[in-house]
Amino acid sequence: MRTQFFLITILMQLELIVILPTDAFFSSWFARTPRTLVRREVPSLQDVMDEAVLRRAEIDEERERVRRERRNAMGSYAGYGDEENEMDAPHLTREELEESKRKSLVMTQLLDSIFNNYDMYIRPGFQESEPLLVESNMVLTSMGPFSDFEAEFTFQCFFRHFWRDKRLAFEDRLTQLVGDQGDSGGGLGDGGVGSNETIETLMLNSIMLSRVWKPDTFFRGNGQNSYIHDITRPNQLFRLNRKGEINFSTRLTISARCPMDFSNFPMDEQECIVEFGSFGYDNSQIVYRWREQSDKAITIEADDLRLSQFQFRYHEYSSRNISYASGNYSTLTIKFNFRRNVGYFIMQTYLPCMMIVVLSWVAFWINREAAPARISLGITTVLTMTTFAISSRQQIPKVSYPSAMDWFVLMCYFFVFFALVEYAAVNYFTKRSEAGKAPPAQKVGSPPAAKKPRLSSNQCDRWNCTMYTPHSQHDFPVEAEHCRDADYDQEHESGPGQGGTGYGGQNGIEGEGRGGNQMQGMGWNSGTAEMSRDEDEPPFEDMNSFFIRFVVCLCGSVQYKTYKLDHITTQFNSVSHIDELCRVAFPAMFMLFNVFYWSIYFPKD
Repeated sequence: MRTQFFLITILMQLELIVILPTDAFFSSWFARTPRTLVRREVPSLQDVMDEAVLRRAEIDEERERVRRERRNAMGSYAGYGDEENEMDAPHLTREELEESKRKSLVMTQLLDSIFNNYDMYIRPGFQESEPLLVESNMVLTSMGPFSDFEAEFTFQCFFRHFWRDKRLAFEDRLTQLVGDQGDSGGGLGDGGVGSNETIETLMLNSIMLSRVWKPDTFFRGNGQNSYIHDITRPNQLFRLNRKGEINFSTRLTISARCPMDFSNFPMDEQECIVEFGSFGYDNSQIVYRWREQSDKAITIEADDLRLSQFQFRYHEYSSRNISYASGNYSTLTIKFNFRRNVGYFIMQTYLPCMMIVVLSWVAFWINREAAPARISLGITTVLTMTTFAISSRQQIPKVSYPSAMDWFVLMCYFFVFFALVEYAAVNYFTKRSEAGKAPPAQKVGSPPAAKKPRLSSNQCDRWNCTMYTPHSQHDFPVEAEHCRDADYDQEHESGPGQGGTGYGGQNGIEGEGRGGNQMQGMGWNSGTAEMSRDEDEPPFEDMNSFFIRFVVCLCGSVQYKTYKLDHITTQFNSVSHIDELCRVAFPAMFMLFNVFYWSIYFPKD
């Protein structure tokens, strides 16, 4: 009985050795055998049979897994089925299922024959003198985002490569496999892979790409954080032609640097260049070339690539050779042109700046005596423009040259600033009549001019300097300086024998003028009613040039000031001639500046 058990054990071991397909199971089985012999324990027949069934199930499962991987790599070409079709399509007959299995077997054998003795580390045609031609094209699916501060832009595309690997041509292999199937009596039928129907292209799974040589394409110079999409599986496409032509497509998101020029910001146009080629093979090994489809090497999938700040205008593509220390390399170049949308900046910067400039002109219509109103308006507009100038520079990187927006904001700042300075000029160059000044000279024999009424100190105190003069066409309050002059006259009043008079009358209007000494101090001769003029005093009446009068006034000439005081005819609440001039000059110059500015910087198609 013991001898029979040993014989059965030896036979089972020999059977398992024959049916085991891999070294893993072979080594695993013999790894257990010595332990069994060392223990000198004889397994029972039932244990041996159970273990043999278990091993056979593991072998079948392993074979099924390998077959399933091959079918997945082969894809779903031409409706080739597998054993799962029996569950998915119960209406198929048994003959049709067998036909599908035979087709799958042919494809499995075809793939095994293609990749048998194939070296993926050697480029195609390495033994030939001609370089390998790699053609490329691209389909743009989206564009953006676009970063000014990082000088970087991003786009998404389907990046395609086309090349030929003669080692993967399967035309002769397929013919041989079909012939072997026919000789074995297992014909594939009329709809199978036979003489009536041939396989032009194998649509393989991306898993097979790991077994195929691929060009080492990379983005030169400006390539940043680019990546391949892998949700839910790697977004890659692999097509193999019967002549060995390969179509390899990948869905990429590419981020590239884009050197920008902000001289015309925000009416600028930016050109961004993307360049790619082989990393390790020079142009004696690999040559890149654009492959045009429908006369286009770059296709835009979307009808309009919309960006938040830019408008995609056009693209250009070309090829060239680049020289490095390691050799000359073939590259392909894409140039994208973008134009910035100016609408946001018009609403955010340009229109507010224009409104602030126009607001500063309101001061030209405000009475020149209202100093607080005009000063506060001018300072407010200047500070607001300062804030706009600072905020406008924060919208672009810190460049050392001015942009178009900087020039506009700067000119608006100048207009606002000079509107404030204009009021200082109004106060400096505009002279008002002062109480107590000498009256204008009169001709001999002419009737004396009516003297301005002046209040006495008592009437000033009683009426609080609010009496209105009856001789003016426009009533105006008597200023406090009239009161001060009245007090002065009372203190220096002379007697009747000295030529002076006091204040008399019930209405408080003064009589004669002041004493002779005071009149001489004001420039009057004691014997005449005319004002004496120095012989070297320039004839200001003959100055018709505005520039000469401006220079003389700016130099602070006392004689010119005296002359202007003698000839002033303006009244209170009158309009300055400078204000009248600025009401026209400032808007005209600002409109001229805008015409000049927008004609230069506004984009032209």
